[in-house]
Amino acid sequence: MAERGSSSRDDDRVKVHGFDIVQFNGRSNFKAWQMDCKDILISLDQIDALDESLKPKEVPGTSSDPPAKPKPEDVARWNRMDMKACSTIRLCLSRNVAYNFADETTAIGIWRKLQSMYLHNDQMSVIYIQKKLITFRL
Repeated sequence: MAERGSSSRDDDRVKVHGFDIVQFNGRSNFKAWQMDCKDILISLDQIDALDESLKPKEVPGTSSDPPAKPKPEDVARWNRMDMKACSTIRLCLSRNVAYNFADETTAIGIWRKLQSMYLHNDQMSVIYIQKKLITFRL
């Protein structure tokens, strides 16, 4: 279970399934948050939801064998794990950021959208800070 912070400070912390994490608010360090979130997903055995190749899918048939559908129990197990991973990721986000992912239905969908929105910005922030430091030294 998660307890969300209600203030908008940069250091808002949240407990997600017993793990203490700084909520990602769109301004904090995305790479650090991503590492923490992945660690939580690993600890909860939900990390596989970020690897689409592990999702049960139909195996193409051959000329002598028809296509093999995945077992319904495997699909159900995957769907439960994926829903839990979606929940875990969203609980690690501030409300303002999580709102952008309300319609995403898969963990990999949320993860990719987060990366497209914030990974580049995070790298640009590091470059900006480095330039400021260099000009400050001169």
